[in-house]
Amino acid sequence: MDGQHLFPIANQKRKGAFEHLARGILSGQPYPVKAGLAKSYNVLSFPNPDSIIEALKTLDFLVVVDILPNELCQLADIILPDVHFLQKDGVEVRTYHALWPQIMLREGVGTLWEEKGWSSIVNGILDGMGKSEFKVDWKKYEAAQLEDAGTSMEYLKANNGIWEKKEDPKGWTEFKTPTKKIELYSTVLEKEGYEPLPTWHDRLTHPTVEYPYYILTEHLPWRRMGRNSNDPILVGLLPENFLHMHPDTAAKIGVKESEYVIVESPTGKSLKIRAHITRGIRRDCVMTEHGFGYWSKMLRVAYGKGTCDGDLLPERSIEDTLKTSKYNTAMGGLLLDVCVNVRKA
Repeated sequence: MDGQHLFPIANQKRKGAFEHLARGILSGQPYPVKAGLAKSYNVLSFPNPDSIIEALKTLDFLVVVDILPNELCQLADIILPDVHFLQKDGVEVRTYHALWPQIMLREGVGTLWEEKGWSSIVNGILDGMGKSEFKVDWKKYEAAQLEDAGTSMEYLKANNGIWEKKEDPKGWTEFKTPTKKIELYSTVLEKEGYEPLPTWHDRLTHPTVEYPYYILTEHLPWRRMGRNSNDPILVGLLPENFLHMHPDTAAKIGVKESEYVIVESPTGKSLKIRAHITRGIRRDCVMTEHGFGYWSKMLRVAYGKGTCDGDLLPERSIEDTLKTSKYNTAMGGLLLDVCVNVRKA
C-alpha cells in the first residue's frame, strides 16, 4: 500500500515508505487498512501532517507504543507504555562515529510498572492471535548476532561489557561487494537496471514568481529524531526554530534579525516564524530546524514552541517517487523538492 514493493533495492533495507502512507490508507488500495500498530513515531515527522492524521482517523483501531505522550498518542485507542532504554537488558551495536565496530552489553535497571517493551508486546499479540509460531526468541536472536560478529555474551561479561573488532583499514584488501573492491560504479545497481554511477538530475520543482525560494530543513545535533524533544535542558538550547536566510534575501523581503516572517508553500499552509540572517546559506534558499511545533499539551516542555516544518512539505504520491526510480534507488521521499514564498509578517 505504500509502494515499497516497487523499489526492490530499497526493499532490502527499508521498512516502509512513510511519505506514501497517508495516500495509501485513504485510497484503500490495494486493500483497506482497518488497524494500525505504531512504535516511537509521531505524526509531526510526516510531510503535511494533516494528511496522515486524517488517514489514521479512518482506522477502526490504533495502538501506539511509546514513552512520550506525543501527538500520535492523542489519536490512539490504546497506548502501551514502552520501556525506556535505561530499563532494557541486551546488547548495543555501535558503528556510528566509531573507528571500528563495537558491541556493548547493556544491563537495565528494571521496570517500575507494567512496561513490556516492543518485543514482548509483539510476541504477546502473536500469542493472542494464535500465531505463536511467528514469535521471535530474542535471546536466541541476540546470541546469533553475537556469534556472527565473532563474540558471545560470556565474553562481554568477562570484558567490562565491551567487544571491539579492531582492524587496520590500511590492511583491508577485500570489501563486501561483488567485485571485492570499493565500487563507485555499482555492479549491484547495474544488475538491477538502475544507474550504476551517480549522475546529476534536475529537481522536480523549480522556483517561480509565486514561490521563489527552496526550503531546506535540518536536524539539530542534540535532538534525537524527536525522542528528546520534551527535555527541558535540550529545549533550552534552542526554544524555537528560526527561518535562516541570506542577508541579501532578508533585505529584499525587508526583514531584520529576529523579526517574524510568513512562509507559504504549495500545501496551502503558512507558518509564522522568526528570521535569522546568515551568510551561511544561498540566496535562493531558506532553512528551518526540524522537531518543533508540538501541539500535544501533555508535552509540557515542548508544547507550543516553534513551528512544524512538515506543514510546508507536501507528501508525495507513489507516482512522484517512481519518476526518479532509476536514480533514486533508496526510495527517497523528495521531501525537500519544494519551493516556498517568504514575506514580512
